[in-house]
Amino acid sequence: MTDDQRPAPLLRGLHDRPLDDATPLSAFKAFLYNSSDDRRTLSNAIAFWDFLPKYANEGLNQEPKVPAATERWFTYLGERFKFTQFPGTTKDHRSQSDLWVARYPGVREQAVEIALLKLATEDGGVCDVRRARHNDYGVVFSIRRLRDTLKALGHTLSHYQVVEALDVLTMSSFILESSSGGDTTTSHILTEYQAASASGNARYAPHARWRVNFHRVVANAIESAQIRQFDLSLLFSRRSLGISLVKRLIFASNLSADHPVKVGFKDLRETTSGLGHSRISDGVGYLEKEVKRLQAEGVLARYTKDVSRKKTEGGGRPAVVDAVFTLYPSERLLAEVKRANKRQLLVEQTLGLSPRLRGERQRQLALTLGEGGDTKKLGRNSFTKADQPSK
Repeated sequence: MTDDQRPAPLLRGLHDRPLDDATPLSAFKAFLYNSSDDRRTLSNAIAFWDFLPKYANEGLNQEPKVPAATERWFTYLGERFKFTQFPGTTKDHRSQSDLWVARYPGVREQAVEIALLKLATEDGGVCDVRRARHNDYGVVFSIRRLRDTLKALGHTLSHYQVVEALDVLTMSSFILESSSGGDTTTSHILTEYQAASASGNARYAPHARWRVNFHRVVANAIESAQIRQFDLSLLFSRRSLGISLVKRLIFASNLSADHPVKVGFKDLRETTSGLGHSRISDGVGYLEKEVKRLQAEGVLARYTKDVSRKKTEGGGRPAVVDAVFTLYPSERLLAEVKRANKRQLLVEQTLGLSPRLRGERQRQLALTLGEGGDTKKLGRNSFTKADQPSK
């Protein structure tokens, strides 16, 4: 069969139904896949939102006293941003008292957010509330169902650990400032949660009905098709560093054997935990272990490492100051990225968004991070004539 004779790829929503005309919400739940079994492991990555260093400060929880705030700088689409984060608070269920403790979000909270986004794609999961200026999106679940999803991701958490993570996700705040000084916003990773139970305390009932609201950036991403399909099995049992590496590979839309992904140690250290070693050479070695794991699992075909060194004052051996890893994709990863590219194009076509303005929408998403801020020109009917797809 030639390429011209192959059937067009099918974008399918819940219950394997073809997605012809769609709302942003139904498009968020629709994926490109071959068999029904494939859909079980598919979820969404969110442009810009997944690059924020929300989980990079986990190491501060080991300090004798958790710092009241911490700052990080990172780069996105050539723009420098300052990310100031404050710890969240949660009740320490390991103690006999009603003590509330401060903690920065870490891999536990990251896994819970990933699991919530997965539940949002399933039947009866995501819900939306229409506001005057925008829609809010949330997900309805029970702690038991959320724990089952986490277990499928390789994270076995107790009921109390999941509740603690939800506390931290909704109470840890951050300030994002652009280097130009024109934008400053304060936000929470999850805007709020609600829990209700027919009997007993909802925080402790396994089948209590919970609902969390996603951040406005997630809502804007849903409405502007800034979502990337990926296979959750790529994240199985990974810590923050491994998750960050996989997400960078998934977002590389032009990925090929001739266009590998280059990841700098210093650049990655800005947005993830696990690389804060006192000696850069130790951090580079730790990063290489994770890269080798990706290669052993068939995600990468191969990689190269280019180490930068600087002479020391004492005239000894030059010290490692940075390293750039060039990551060459495997056939498995290339197939994943091709499906993600095609799915994004089909969703854009369904929502009436121009693929030519994808980069502009990405920049707008980064510049409109805010609890009440609306991304301009994201609505289906609010695009200019130039934005409309050609007929």
